[in-house]
Order: sequence, then structure tokens, then C-alpha cells
Amino acid sequence: MRYVIIGNSIAAAGCIEGIRKIDDKNEIVVISNEPYHIYSRPLISYWLSKKISDEKIYYRPFDYYEKYKVKPILGRKVERVDFENRKLYLDNKEEIYYDKLLIATGGKPFIPNIPGLNKKNVFTFIKFDDVKAIDQMICPGKRTIVVGGGLSGLKAAEALTKRGCEVIVIELAERILGSILDEEGAKLVQEELENHGIKFILKNSLIEILGDEKVEKVKLQDQEILPADLVVFSIGVIPNVDIFKDTPLNINRGIIVNEKMETNIPDVYAAGDVVSAFDLILEQNRVIPILPNAYIQGEIAGQNMAG
Repeated sequence: MRYVIIGNSIAAAGCIEGIRKIDDKNEIVVISNEPYHIYSRPLISYWLSKKISDEKIYYRPFDYYEKYKVKPILGRKVERVDFENRKLYLDNKEEIYYDKLLIATGGKPFIPNIPGLNKKNVFTFIKFDDVKAIDQMICPGKRTIVVGGGLSGLKAAEALTKRGCEVIVIELAERILGSILDEEGAKLVQEELENHGIKFILKNSLIEILGDEKVEKVKLQDQEILPADLVVFSIGVIPNVDIFKDTPLNINRGIIVNEKMETNIPDVYAAGDVVSAFDLILEQNRVIPILPNAYIQGEIAGQNMAG
């Protein structure tokens, strides 16, 4: 028996620990296109602001894989999955066979299709490599545009402000944190952030990035032009299902799973930000990309994979 997990974040940890509650013998293989030991994506803003050091960003001790008898294949991308023959094809031409598979590919950043995305100093804000790249480019006084007034956008804005950047947050909605706060609550948070130097432009969007080779200015929907040195997109995530689109896997917005985290394909499970799972409150399947869900879903998948 070989368990294979695509992904190496918190859903993968839940799955590993779920499997090992029941099966402490059979092989677990974890494949990730990132080269890092399992780390906390919510902590990348604290790393960027220098609130934490490298070692504090990791979820589990460095003997984790050894302790849980896991074979990690890091820095390798799964390019294709052959569900019929139970094989994964990696970007180095390696083929990996599985008996039970967990898809935990997470979410990918949503980026609007606008002119100028290919210019230098345009970043996303979801992975460790994203903040490492931003870290190389920022210094006090850098004019930074953060696109997105949700939790991740505000975490990015906070970190950049603490590093001395001049930050403007662009948000399409009429208030920040619109999915979790009412108008009064959003106003209180915005005022507190403004006290720390963050500026906000609401009910507007970025429609073009201007400059020769790198970012110099941005154009907004109302045609206002703002000077800028960096643009950080932190609008949110969408399920990372690209490599599964032409397969028999049942996908709407995310991969559809039942309450055991099973997909429509035998012995294939999914968990975390990539799934459309049952919402007990709304009584329907939907994507809920929050960290506690990802761990619990991974753990449930792991226990069911192990029988």
C-alpha cells in the first residue's frame, strides 16, 4: 500500500497524521512544487515584517517526515495524473504509482487579466517565495499598491508598512473585509490602519500597470493615475485545479468531495482550499479556504484512506 499526497501544506499534515493514527507501516509519499519543509502560509506576512525568523515559519519539527515515515519529494511539480492507471507524472519525467491519493494542491492567487502584468515588481502574496521576492525589492519609502482589502491584502499592507513602505490599498467593494465585517466594524479597522499610515481607495479597481520594463504607475477604473514602485495582488485564492480539468474528476469551482473527503474517483480524496466540501450552515457544497478546515479535512481524508 502506498499513500501519495499532492501538496505539502496544512491539509497534507492533517492527512499524514490521520493516516498514522490507523496505519503506521505503509509508505506515505508527499510531492510539492515548493522546495520547503511544511510551513505556515498565514505567517508569511510576519516573516516579511521581520516579526518572525525563518525557523518560526515552519509548522512541524525538521524530523517530522522521518518521524511519520514520509518520503518527501520537494521542488517537483506534478504535471499529469493518470487516474485509470494510478500514476502521477512529474516534471522530471519521474512516474509515481499510488494506491490511495490525496489531492491537496490548495489555492492559487486570483489575478485580474489587465495590461502590464508582465512588468518587473508585480507580485502575488500567497507563498514563501512571494515574500522572499518582495523582500529583495522593498526599502523605506517604496510606493506600494496592494490590490485587495480582505484579510490577506491587509496582512500584506501591514507588513509592508512596518518595513517603511508607503502603502495604498485598492478595494473594489465599498468597505474593507466585506465578507466578515459590517459597515461599522470595517470603518473601525480602516481608521486604525489609517492611523498607522495605510491609505485606502474603495469602490475602485486597478485596470492597468504602466511603465517601461518595471512598474512606474498604475491606472485605476476611474482613470486616476498613481505613482508606484511595486504592485502586490492579494485579492484572494481560487482552487488550484488546472492539471485536473481534462480528467474524469468531478469539479465545479473546486473538486467536489463527500463527507469522507472522497472524490468521484475510487481511492482518490481531496482536502483543503482546492475542494468544494459540504457546508453545514448553508447545507451545500462550496469552497471555504480557511486553515482550520484544511487540517480537519486532511485528517478525515487520511483516516478514511487508511480504512
